[in-house]
Amino acid sequence: MRTRGELVAFLLLGLALIVPVAPGLAQAPTGGPARPAAFTTIEPGVLNVACTCAALPHIGPGAAVGVHGEFLALFLKEHELRLQVQKMPFASIIQTVQSKRADIGSSFIQTPERARVVAFAEPLFYDFIDLTQKRDGTVTTLKDLKGKQVGSVQGYTFIQYLRPFLGDDLHLYPDIDALFADLVAGRLAVTMSGAAIASYTGKLHPAWGMKTIPLKSGDGIIPESALRYTASMIVNKENPGLVTALNTLRDRLKANGQLKEILAKYGLTDPAFYPE
Repeated sequence: MRTRGELVAFLLLGLALIVPVAPGLAQAPTGGPARPAAFTTIEPGVLNVACTCAALPHIGPGAAVGVHGEFLALFLKEHELRLQVQKMPFASIIQTVQSKRADIGSSFIQTPERARVVAFAEPLFYDFIDLTQKRDGTVTTLKDLKGKQVGSVQGYTFIQYLRPFLGDDLHLYPDIDALFADLVAGRLAVTMSGAAIASYTGKLHPAWGMKTIPLKSGDGIIPESALRYTASMIVNKENPGLVTALNTLRDRLKANGQLKEILAKYGLTDPAFYPE
């Protein structure tokens, strides 16, 4: 006897044979690249993605744009999944993925502390700590920040090093939009949100009069190893097959040059952005 779902599919598609799909199990499309490992999703046929969705070129509105957004569009097509976006503050994303309320979170710096609670896919690109200010700003080093009003977004790992140096002059924001709004309004002298995000935002809004320079030295305030960091997606540790599937597509896009094309589309042409 056919199941109700099989009968509907038979009538609509006119197929002679229906192959049942296990609930939540992603299937590779017919004729598509072979996938080495199965994975589950919270909702069958749906990929739930948690993001601020306001951090281009990482990921943008509706998760349909940005480097991660375009990567996910290819991933959805390959695995015949529908996208469900959960927009939230950055600080809530890890807990949402860890508690299985989202399949993927974007985009994160990989740290040992975070790796203990969530799994990391290989980075699509690397980013750098930036100093962003109005065009007439004169800040070029961390030491120049002393006594100035500085803003960043909650969740950046370098904040732990800046706080002892800047004290109450360091202001943390829930999202990028609020951060740049205060820079443009003159309430902040400098923002630090990642060179990729800041430079792309400046290109989108030239009237804002922003300039971005990558931080060249930690000046003994931030470890030199922390100046360049990953832009990775996170996944629940109990779903390693999803990590494998993400990495498989990423490696293929690297090999055929498509990843480099996506990065260039969002202005990430410096070789230092490109993942090893």
